[in-house]
Amino acid sequence: MKKFVNLLRREGGFTLVELIVALSLFTVAAGIISGITMLGLRSYHKISIENSLRDEGDLLMSTIITELYTFAPDKVTPTLIQNADKTQIIDSFITLERQDGTKSRIRIANGILTIAPPDVIDPSADTRTKITSRLAQGSAITLDCQNSIPCDSGLISIDLSLVQSYNGRDYPLELKSKFGF
Repeated sequence: MKKFVNLLRREGGFTLVELIVALSLFTVAAGIISGITMLGLRSYHKISIENSLRDEGDLLMSTIITELYTFAPDKVTPTLIQNADKTQIIDSFITLERQDGTKSRIRIANGILTIAPPDVIDPSADTRTKITSRLAQGSAITLDCQNSIPCDSGLISIDLSLVQSYNGRDYPLELKSKFGF
Protein backbone atom coordinates (compact mmCIF):
# COMPACT_ATOMS: atom_id res chain seq x y z
CA MET A 1 0.00 0.00 0.00
CA LYS A 2 2.90 2.32 0.76
CA LYS A 3 4.21 1.91 -2.80
CA PHE A 4 0.87 2.98 -4.25
CA VAL A 5 0.75 6.07 -2.06
CA ASN A 6 4.30 6.98 -3.06
CA LEU A 7 3.37 6.71 -6.73
CA LEU A 8 0.46 9.10 -6.22
CA ARG A 9 2.66 11.64 -4.42
CA ARG A 10 5.30 11.63 -7.10
CA GLU A 11 5.57 15.07 -8.67
CA GLY A 12 6.97 14.03 -12.03
CA GLY A 13 5.23 15.23 -15.22
CA PHE A 14 5.67 15.58 -18.92
CA THR A 15 8.42 17.59 -20.46
CA LEU A 16 7.67 20.39 -22.93
CA VAL A 17 9.05 18.27 -25.79
CA GLU A 18 6.73 15.38 -24.88
CA LEU A 19 3.72 17.73 -24.81
CA ILE A 20 4.60 19.24 -28.20
CA VAL A 21 5.04 15.79 -29.76
CA ALA A 22 1.75 14.55 -28.26
CA LEU A 23 -0.17 17.63 -29.42
CA SER A 24 1.36 17.38 -32.90
CA LEU A 25 0.36 13.74 -33.23
CA PHE A 26 -3.14 14.51 -31.96
CA THR A 27 -3.52 17.40 -34.43
CA VAL A 28 -2.41 15.26 -37.37
CA ALA A 29 -4.75 12.43 -36.36
CA ALA A 30 -7.69 14.83 -35.82
CA GLY A 31 -7.02 16.48 -39.19
CA ILE A 32 -7.02 13.16 -41.02
CA ILE A 33 -10.17 11.98 -39.25
CA SER A 34 -12.05 15.24 -39.89
CA GLY A 35 -10.95 15.25 -43.55
CA ILE A 36 -12.22 11.73 -44.08
CA THR A 37 -15.48 12.58 -42.28
CA MET A 38 -16.06 15.68 -44.43
CA LEU A 39 -15.31 13.73 -47.61
CA GLY A 40 -17.82 11.10 -46.54
CA LEU A 41 -20.51 13.69 -45.82
CA ARG A 42 -19.94 15.45 -49.16
CA SER A 43 -20.13 12.12 -50.99
CA TYR A 44 -23.30 11.20 -49.10
CA HIS A 45 -25.00 14.50 -50.05
CA LYS A 46 -23.89 14.23 -53.68
CA ILE A 47 -25.19 10.67 -53.98
CA SER A 48 -28.46 11.65 -52.25
CA ILE A 49 -28.98 14.52 -54.69
CA GLU A 50 -28.15 12.32 -57.70
CA ASN A 51 -30.65 9.72 -56.49
CA SER A 52 -33.28 12.39 -55.98
CA LEU A 53 -32.67 13.77 -59.48
CA ARG A 54 -32.89 10.28 -61.00
CA ASP A 55 -36.12 9.56 -59.13
CA GLU A 56 -37.67 12.83 -60.28
CA GLY A 57 -36.50 12.28 -63.85
CA ASP A 58 -37.99 8.78 -63.83
CA LEU A 59 -41.23 10.18 -62.44
CA LEU A 60 -41.46 12.81 -65.18
CA MET A 61 -40.59 10.35 -67.95
CA SER A 62 -43.11 7.78 -66.72
CA THR A 63 -45.79 10.49 -66.39
CA ILE A 64 -45.25 11.53 -70.02
CA ILE A 65 -45.26 7.95 -71.27
CA THR A 66 -48.35 7.12 -69.20
CA GLU A 67 -50.18 10.14 -70.62
CA LEU A 68 -49.30 9.11 -74.17
CA TYR A 69 -50.47 5.55 -73.75
CA THR A 70 -53.57 6.23 -71.66
CA PHE A 71 -54.73 9.15 -73.82
CA ALA A 72 -54.13 7.05 -76.98
CA PRO A 73 -53.98 9.88 -79.51
CA ASP A 74 -54.81 9.44 -83.16
CA LYS A 75 -52.70 12.46 -84.14
CA VAL A 76 -49.79 14.29 -82.52
CA THR A 77 -48.79 17.85 -83.42
CA PRO A 78 -45.36 19.18 -82.40
CA THR A 79 -44.52 22.80 -81.58
CA LEU A 80 -41.01 24.10 -80.87
CA ILE A 81 -40.37 27.78 -80.13
CA GLN A 82 -36.75 28.97 -80.09
CA ASN A 83 -35.10 32.34 -79.56
CA ALA A 84 -34.20 34.51 -82.58
CA ASP A 85 -30.77 32.98 -83.19
CA LYS A 86 -32.08 29.43 -82.56
CA THR A 87 -29.60 28.68 -79.76
CA GLN A 88 -32.13 28.13 -76.97
CA ILE A 89 -35.48 26.40 -76.77
CA ILE A 90 -37.99 28.74 -75.14
CA ASP A 91 -41.05 26.51 -75.29
CA SER A 92 -41.78 23.06 -76.64
CA PHE A 93 -44.92 20.99 -76.55
CA ILE A 94 -46.80 18.30 -78.33
CA THR A 95 -50.54 18.30 -78.69
CA LEU A 96 -52.27 14.93 -78.56
CA GLU A 97 -55.60 14.66 -80.36
CA ARG A 98 -58.19 11.92 -80.62
CA GLN A 99 -60.68 11.48 -83.45
CA ASP A 100 -63.48 12.80 -81.21
CA GLY A 101 -61.65 16.16 -80.90
CA THR A 102 -60.39 15.66 -77.32
CA LYS A 103 -56.94 17.18 -76.86
CA SER A 104 -54.13 17.04 -74.34
CA ARG A 105 -50.88 18.99 -74.33
CA ILE A 106 -47.53 17.93 -72.92
CA ARG A 107 -45.46 21.08 -72.49
CA ILE A 108 -42.06 22.08 -71.15
CA ALA A 109 -41.78 25.83 -70.57
CA ASN A 110 -40.20 28.09 -67.93
CA GLY A 111 -38.71 25.11 -66.10
CA ILE A 112 -42.05 23.36 -65.65
CA LEU A 113 -43.51 20.25 -67.27
CA THR A 114 -47.27 20.41 -67.61
CA ILE A 115 -49.79 17.93 -68.92
CA ALA A 116 -53.25 19.36 -69.50
CA PRO A 117 -55.83 20.11 -72.16
CA PRO A 118 -54.76 23.12 -74.30
CA ASP A 119 -57.58 25.33 -72.98
CA VAL A 120 -56.65 24.95 -69.27
CA ILE A 121 -55.55 28.36 -67.91
CA ASP A 122 -53.40 27.13 -64.98
CA PRO A 123 -51.91 23.76 -65.91
CA SER A 124 -49.23 24.08 -63.20
CA ALA A 125 -51.74 22.74 -60.67
CA ASP A 126 -51.10 19.21 -62.00
CA THR A 127 -49.65 17.22 -59.08
CA ARG A 128 -48.29 14.48 -61.36
CA THR A 129 -45.44 16.75 -62.49
CA LYS A 130 -44.56 18.50 -59.20
CA ILE A 131 -40.86 18.10 -58.42
CA THR A 132 -38.39 19.74 -56.04
CA SER A 133 -35.78 20.14 -58.76
CA ARG A 134 -36.09 22.53 -61.67
CA LEU A 135 -35.96 21.91 -65.39
CA ALA A 136 -33.10 23.89 -66.92
CA GLN A 137 -32.76 25.40 -70.38
CA GLY A 138 -32.45 22.71 -72.99
CA SER A 139 -35.31 20.62 -71.64
CA ALA A 140 -37.62 19.86 -74.53
CA ILE A 141 -40.10 17.43 -76.00
CA THR A 142 -39.88 17.07 -79.75
CA LEU A 143 -41.45 14.90 -82.41
CA ASP A 144 -40.02 13.40 -85.59
CA CYS A 145 -42.83 12.48 -87.93
CA GLN A 146 -42.65 9.75 -90.49
CA ASN A 147 -45.36 11.48 -92.50
CA SER A 148 -46.94 14.95 -92.61
CA ILE A 149 -47.88 17.01 -89.56
CA PRO A 150 -50.06 16.22 -87.60
CA CYS A 151 -48.45 12.82 -87.20
CA ASP A 152 -50.24 9.53 -86.81
CA SER A 153 -46.92 7.77 -86.13
CA GLY A 154 -43.45 8.97 -85.30
CA LEU A 155 -40.65 9.21 -82.78
CA ILE A 156 -40.96 11.34 -79.63
CA SER A 157 -37.74 12.67 -78.10
CA ILE A 158 -37.69 13.86 -74.51
CA ASP A 159 -34.66 15.77 -73.23
CA LEU A 160 -34.80 16.69 -69.56
CA SER A 161 -32.12 18.79 -67.86
CA LEU A 162 -32.85 18.57 -64.14
CA VAL A 163 -30.98 20.78 -61.67
CA GLN A 164 -31.06 20.67 -57.88
CA SER A 165 -29.23 23.15 -55.65
CA TYR A 166 -27.52 22.29 -52.39
CA ASN A 167 -25.38 24.71 -50.36
CA GLY A 168 -25.26 27.18 -53.23
CA ARG A 169 -24.03 24.60 -55.74
CA ASP A 170 -26.07 23.27 -58.66
CA TYR A 171 -26.10 19.55 -59.37
CA PRO A 172 -27.31 18.79 -62.93
CA LEU A 173 -28.63 15.60 -64.50
CA GLU A 174 -29.37 15.08 -68.20
CA LEU A 175 -31.99 12.53 -69.24
CA LYS A 176 -32.74 11.67 -72.85
CA SER A 177 -35.32 9.24 -74.09
CA LYS A 178 -36.82 8.34 -77.47
CA PHE A 179 -39.76 6.12 -78.21
CA GLY A 180 -42.20 5.54 -81.00
CA PHE A 181 -45.95 5.77 -81.07
